[in-house]
Amino acid sequence: MLTREKILFNPPELGCVLSLTGLPQSGSVILDRSPYGNNGTITGATWTQTEQGLWYLDLNSATPDYINCGTGSSLNIAGNLTILAWIKPTDVTTAARIASNGNYNNYGFELFLQSSELRFATYNTGVHPTSESTASLTTNTWQLVGVSLRGSTATLTRNGVNISDVQANHASIGSSSKPFVLGIYANDLSSGPLDGGIALVVVLNTNKSIPYIPSFYNETRHLFGV
Repeated sequence: MLTREKILFNPPELGCVLSLTGLPQSGSVILDRSPYGNNGTITGATWTQTEQGLWYLDLNSATPDYINCGTGSSLNIAGNLTILAWIKPTDVTTAARIASNGNYNNYGFELFLQSSELRFATYNTGVHPTSESTASLTTNTWQLVGVSLRGSTATLTRNGVNISDVQANHASIGSSSKPFVLGIYANDLSSGPLDGGIALVVVLNTNKSIPYIPSFYNETRHLFGV
């Protein structure tokens, strides 16, 4: 167990390739607790603390701010995956990347906000299928968003609940040469910025749905007053 200021975190789940808890809560690097050491280099974001004591990064889209976790092969996932992140966005209508290692039309994948929806896209040489959620995202509220990809099917979740609507066929993900970044478009580090808070980002190279995602939500929600 990892502890700081009376906050406890369980060891990373099997298959975890990125786990950003915000410890330590200072400096220009956020440490990865997975076995792969995909530490995030912070550009511009401000360390901030929730009322419950958790440290997170506040992103300013005007700068823009983002977190670069590098080009390690462990994050260049081409099959089943799970991405989870607590976010507190100030805008959910404009396209804003939560996690990205993609180059539109060519390779990689992205989890992003647009039109009050959560969306997940995969790219492979001219093909860019995009799955969409119901329009259920809200501004200035902490919410756990995520995607779980199994085969060609992506399940989008908010606060541990399936909110999938439009389902695309994610049959193939092209191998990416771009870094895995949070809060920005990987192919252009000035496009698609996220404005607001981001915390407890987890990426796994396996499909997780029930019961992992609802359990993760219930185990961490108290840190955000939810």
